[in-house]
Amino acid sequence: MRNGLTDEEWHLYLTTPLSSNPSEEDLAIYPDLEQMDHQRNLKQVLAAAPLKPMPFIVLSADEPYDFTPFVESGEVPADIAEQFAKNLFRAVLEARADLVSQVPGPGTSRTRTAAITYTKRILSS
Repeated sequence: MRNGLTDEEWHLYLTTPLSSNPSEEDLAIYPDLEQMDHQRNLKQVLAAAPLKPMPFIVLSADEPYDFTPFVESGEVPADIAEQFAKNLFRAVLEARADLVSQVPGPGTSRTRTAAITYTKRILSS
């Protein structure tokens, strides 16, 4: 996903609620909220062994992101919000398609109203 974003967009993704990490206010109320370390996760994924055949499903949104709340809160600059939203949506879809392509075996792809579902069915003998 990192490759599909500019340096500025990647920084905004990591430092705003776009990354699904809790806000400072949320952490003040409940310090044990789950947080993601996207930089560490990226390094681990890049260093991981190839995936083995397995049943595999990835769910993904099929509608572009609306950054209006992030612009209104001042977290995302208005002048880049539209392009950033498009870049992030495309990067997420490409990253998920890449992940699915790494699972050996036949697969199917289905689009639903709210999600794209990639299903890999592995037939073992």
